[in-house]
This record gives sequence, C-alpha cells and structure tokens, in this order.
Amino acid sequence: MRNQLNPYLAILIVTIVASAATYGLILECQKIEAFDSLPSAMRHQVLDDATSLMDTSDWKTYTNEEYGFKVKYPAKWVYREINSETIYFENSEEKYYMEGSEISPIIIGTRDSQRYISSLEFTQKQNIYNGTVTTLAIDGKEVARLEDYLGVRTNILHAHKIYSVERNTGDMRVHDIYQTMLSTFKFTR
Repeated sequence: MRNQLNPYLAILIVTIVASAATYGLILECQKIEAFDSLPSAMRHQVLDDATSLMDTSDWKTYTNEEYGFKVKYPAKWVYREINSETIYFENSEEKYYMEGSEISPIIIGTRDSQRYISSLEFTQKQNIYNGTVTTLAIDGKEVARLEDYLGVRTNILHAHKIYSVERNTGDMRVHDIYQTMLSTFKFTR
C-alpha cells in the first residue's frame, strides 16, 4: 500500500505557503512605499564639513598625493600605508577585534576603474550578502554605501578610480568617527 498525502493536508500546506509568500510581498511593498514617501533629503544624505558629527579642530589631515585626496582623522589615531592604494586608520590607544583577530577599524582603499560608470553600479556588484545600498554625496559627488554583516563600505567613483572607505567594526564610537571622516573627505585634484 502506497503512502498518499491526504488532499486536505495538501491544500492546507499550499495555503500556508501561499499566505507566507503574500505576507512577505506585502511587507516588502510597505518598505518601498515608506522609502518613497520620505523627503528626498532623507533618502539622499549629504556629508560635508557642515554635517560633521564631531569637532575636528584638533584632528590631523592625511593627504594622498598619488590618488589626489585628503581626509581628516582623530588626533589620537595613526595611519599605516601598506602602499599608496591601501591606508589603515587605527586608534593608537585602543585595539579592535573581529572574530578574534585584530583589525583596523577604518580602511581607505583605491583602485583604477575603467569598467564602472557609477559608484552605485560598483556597489551593487559588491552586494553579495544582500546588504542595504544607499546613496549620499561627499565632496559634491554622488556616492554609494553598502551596509552588510561585514561592516560598511562607502564607494566613490572619481577620475576613473574607485575610492572605498570601509568601517570594519560595529562599535558606535568608530561609527561616529567614520561618518565624520567621510564628511571631511575631499579630492585635491
């Protein structure tokens, strides 16, 4: 004798699955409607010296002549250049860890990019962990930010180069420093 699925049970399973899918679709549509109803200023953030979260009067300035940018960083922090393309910013008085390994909480990486036409396109291709992509403006340029479980990456396309400013820790003190550093990021050419 073969095991047969009770027709009522089959209908119940199909109904539950269809209801769950419909509920998920409704929630997703509500998120889109909520985002669309926001004023455009809230959807597209502008970061500059006027929106800085912290007083930067005692901060130092890092300048990268090869890639043509400068950024302020806290007075008690230091930077390490692995090469002119990768700069690690670290607190000289505090260490940060991820999964047991010491990390640099903020990294700026640069690379040539002839392929991408926008920061948003580049960022969407990086979004392999289904993170949240938003746009903002830094130094008058539209940029894209990706937030996922790895951290936050803000990508800026300028003069056929991608500038990635990364925050690798969830520590809110570092978040405020990261936001403030981004607000001071400027191109020198």
